[in-house]
Amino acid sequence: SEGYVTTRSNPVTNLKSTPLSGSQIKLTWTKPTGTYTGIKLYKKVNTASNYTELRTIASNTSTEYTWTLSDIESAYVYDVVAVSYYSDTNNTSAETAITANSSIDPVTNFKVSSTTKNSITVSWTNPATAYDTLILSYTKAGGTTETETLSSKTLTSKTISSLSAGSSYNIKLQTKVTKNSQAYTQDVSLNQYTRPNAVTNIKVERNSTYPNSQLDISWTKPSEASGVCIFYSTGTDLSKADGGDFVTN
Repeated sequence: SEGYVTTRSNPVTNLKSTPLSGSQIKLTWTKPTGTYTGIKLYKKVNTASNYTELRTIASNTSTEYTWTLSDIESAYVYDVVAVSYYSDTNNTSAETAITANSSIDPVTNFKVSSTTKNSITVSWTNPATAYDTLILSYTKAGGTTETETLSSKTLTSKTISSLSAGSSYNIKLQTKVTKNSQAYTQDVSLNQYTRPNAVTNIKVERNSTYPNSQLDISWTKPSEASGVCIFYSTGTDLSKADGGDFVTN
């Protein structure tokens, strides 16, 4: 009597993972040589013992698959297997495995809402995907970094106080999640100056040479300021100033 036996397919090669967001991972591979009828993908969480089937792709031309995760930020191990006949698991190829992680989404619309000489208020929109904590840090130009884990991960604004007047700060907001003892983070940042201190000792006097057409103005400039803006108006409302000058000394 005669019979036919199907040999095992060659394995796929160059299996790679690319995190697309906090909820999606893209798997790519190079097709195996030889004859095969499709691809099977298996997954398991890093700490699990057994694989479960993720997807059967009834095509011998596919080289990628994008998966939407149900458990954000878990570390997964993937096997991509070339299969000769789906009904006969004995004809699967050798395993090609990889460990992959999803990314975590950052906050969006991160911006400065208001400033004073000693504070900066920032606001943002939290990501829709899961995360554990929000961590805010700020660094004065040439100075040290201060870091704070925010009291609630649902906060959408924060005022940073006790800052120096007229100084530049780099502000960073980090989303963080921890799974399987592994921390994952995503950052956004911006730069902002605090308002400077006000000038002091302002004096306005008639010019001794042209007393009817010129005024002499003097002041003490705050040390952190690079200059001052002088506005003048024929009325009492400076919001309707007739003109202005920037003085650097």
